Amino acid sequence: MPPSAVRPATGSSKTESVSLLETALYPLTPRQGEVLQWVTAGKRDSEVAAILGLSPRTVNKHVQLILKKLHVETRTAAANWWHERQRMVERALSAERGSNGGRS
Repeated sequence: MPPSAVRPATGSSKTESVSLLETALYPLTPRQGEVLQWVTAGKRDSEVAAILGLSPRTVNKHVQLILKKLHVETRTAAANWWHERQRMVERALSAERGSNGGRS
């Protein structure tokens, strides 16, 4: 799992966590989100390809589509987008835990 992957809160249902993560990653596909997580971690296309069992060309195409979907021009801008989304998910999970009286 990528180092920056958001993990579900303990005790929360898997369906709710997946739905929240899918919403945060919109408009990216799950695979594009996975590629972007590794790119955000500083991996090159060839490294991401080896980790995910893909060809470097496939990873490069995913990166091109990610940049287009996010309307950004650089991998750094895409990484910033990813970090914003991760903070959004963390805040939502924190608020969810706070609204149930601190029970996980």
